[in-house]
Formats: sequence, C-alpha cells, structure tokens
Amino acid sequence: MHTAEEPWAEKVLILAAPSASIAGRWVLIQLAGGREGWWLGGPASHVPVPVREVWRQGLHLKWARDAFLVERGSTPDATVELLNVGDRVWEPTEEDRRHVQGMVLDLQGEQLGTGWYAHGLTDQLPALMPGARVTLPVSFNHTELQHLSPGSCLLAANLSSLHLWTGTRAALRVM
Repeated sequence: MHTAEEPWAEKVLILAAPSASIAGRWVLIQLAGGREGWWLGGPASHVPVPVREVWRQGLHLKWARDAFLVERGSTPDATVELLNVGDRVWEPTEEDRRHVQGMVLDLQGEQLGTGWYAHGLTDQLPALMPGARVTLPVSFNHTELQHLSPGSCLLAANLSSLHLWTGTRAALRVM
C-alpha cells in the first residue's frame, strides 16, 4: 500500500497484490479521495501487471551520447535509448510509459536538487523486437539547473514505469 497527495485529489491510495491467476504479476488499484469520498483513480485496465524486475528483463537503457553540453541557465537536451537485448519481443503493458526522468549529479554522484515528474502523462512505450531500440527524451524538471555554475556534472536517468536506470552516467558540461 502506498499513499500520497496529488494536486487532483486530497489523498491517493495505491493498493497492490500478487495476481491469483498469473504468476509473477501484480494487480494494481489506485483510489483517489477528496471531499466527495473515494473513487477509482486508475489504472483504466485491471489486467495484472508483471513484477518490474521480471518485466524489464532483456531491456537496457543507455545514453544516446556519452557527454552533453548546456549553456548556463538552460536545461540539457539529452536523450537515451531503450534497447531490447533479449531474444524475444517485448510487449508493453498499459502502465509502461515513455517518461524518462533525468537527474543532475555532482562529480561525487550526489543528486543536485529534487525535481518533480508525472510519468502517467506520456505516451505508451512501443513493442520492441529483439535488437530493436527506441530513442526517448529525458525530462529535467529541476529549478536548480538554472543556477548551476559553469563546470562539469554527471547525468543519471530512470525510465520511471519500469524503474530502469541508465547503466552508466553521462557527462554534462555547463558553459
């Protein structure tokens, strides 16, 4: 069970339980609460979703380039590639979205700022044949980026719906 507050509801409750009908999958229900009581907030389909650690097997997230350059006060224009390195077609579920959250780190690997994101607002990921890849933009929603001093930083990224991180960090040079 997970609880949170969202701008569109006073409370959000997400319930998850192992599927009784499909091994290795979970059933997720999202309830939203407000002055009118509780209502079903999603997902639209109640098909059991796989456990992320199993579902993302065969997928690899890597930076499209090893290094990025940004002018001071700007947001990096960075992309990652999602590759199917497995030997079978990867089919997304309704919950598998394109949102990739970027994080700026100092040279010791500590995150700069906290940022925010809403991965449910992006399009669904495509099916990927073995060996196929798709390029995804990285979102940086950190007001702290506007105040970075010129110099070097690191970038990390997470494909939110699959909790799949880039295997390496990219370099960011602030000019």
